[in-house]
Amino acid sequence: ATPEPAGAEAGETGNATATPEPAGEVPRPAESSGEASTAVPQLVELVPSDEALREVLLELALRQHHWQPERVAQALRWLVDKGLILTPAHARKAALIHGGLTPLRVLLIEHNVDVRGLELLSDHRQAVKVSTSAGGWVQRCKPALKALLARGAVFGTCSQQLQSRLLRRLEEDGTAFWVGRVLESLRKSQPDLPDPVLQKITDFIGVDSTET
Repeated sequence: ATPEPAGAEAGETGNATATPEPAGEVPRPAESSGEASTAVPQLVELVPSDEALREVLLELALRQHHWQPERVAQALRWLVDKGLILTPAHARKAALIHGGLTPLRVLLIEHNVDVRGLELLSDHRQAVKVSTSAGGWVQRCKPALKALLARGAVFGTCSQQLQSRLLRRLEEDGTAFWVGRVLESLRKSQPDLPDPVLQKITDFIGVDSTET
C-alpha cells in the first residue's frame, strides 16, 4: 500500500492549505466603498419616475418626529419638485402621521389642496383604534385635525363609533369653524345678503350662531 503524503487531509488539494472561516462571522459581499457610495444617488434618480417610491418617501418624512417641522415641509416640497402630485389623501396622512401644521401648510396653503368632504377616519377599525387611544394621539394631532375640519373635512361615517369626548368636541369645533368660513365667504361675496337670511342658513346647518 502506498502511504498518504504527510499533511494530506480531507478538504486539501495539492500543496494548498485550507484556511478555516472564523466562527460566528457571516461572509460579507464583495462590494467596494465606491459602489456603496453610488447607491443613494442612484436611488434618488429613480424618484421622478417611480410613484410608489415617492409615496414611501412621503410617509417616511412624515414619521420623522425628531426633525424640525420646517425640515419635514422641505422634504414635501422636494418630493413635489420630483413629481409628487399632492392630494387630499396626503393631507390626511400629514394630519394623522405627523400632526403638525407646518407640513400641512405645504398642502393647504402652498398647493391649495381641497379637503372638503375628506374622511379622516375611513373605516370602523381605524375609528375604534383611535377611540381607544385618543388621549395622546389627539393632543399630538389636534392642530392639524382642526385645520382640516375647518376646511370641510369630516371624521366620516365612522364618527358614531368615536367614544372619546375629546374627539367629539374636536368634531363639533371643526364644524363650527367650517360654518364660520362659509358664512364669512357669503358675507364677502354677497354683501347685500340680509342678516336674517344668514341666520336661517346657520339655523338650518344646526350650529350655534355665537360660535361662528
